[in-house]
Amino acid sequence: MIEDKNFDLNITMKSGRKYRFEVSGTELDWLFDTLFERESGSFQNFGTDEVINVSEIEYLKYEEAEE
Repeated sequence: MIEDKNFDLNITMKSGRKYRFEVSGTELDWLFDTLFERESGSFQNFGTDEVINVSEIEYLKYEEAEE
């Protein structure tokens, strides 16, 4: 079984609101699919309690999370 890496993801929205998530590599791939329109829709779910409108993202940064 391949273990998924975790990443620290920092997002700044056009409104100036900032979010910080720890996401799996799979969730990061899903975000890129939505951002680059490989998937339809404008919203991305992180875990079970965070949903963001990706068309409002102004800046994002990610790096592999420390274990």
